[in-house]
Amino acid sequence: MPEDVDVRTVVGLLDDDYARDILAAASEETRSAKELAEAIDASLPTVYRRVDDLVDAGLLAEETELRSDGNHHSVYVTTLSRVELTLSEGTFEMQLETKTDVADRFTDMFERL
Repeated sequence: MPEDVDVRTVVGLLDDDYARDILAAASEETRSAKELAEAIDASLPTVYRRVDDLVDAGLLAEETELRSDGNHHSVYVTTLSRVELTLSEGTFEMQLETKTDVADRFTDMFERL
């Protein structure tokens, strides 16, 4: 997760129906923006806006899918696995667990083949 992402940003993203639906759909399998739009019944521009925000927050990762015909395209996979908010002494603290380990992502990608 990027170091500069704060609680408000993550909570704001998780409060958005489209962002939550994108995270859920991309946790099942890697999907292109078009596939995400179809899966969550949203417009492509809406999906691209949410995807950009989710990637910036480190909750979604962009990968390049290599195709035998030479046409490569971006696909997205959820990196978020857990969010924990704690209120202590007047402040919220957030802990995010993400699948950011390269070996874990490689294993996940291999299992999806």
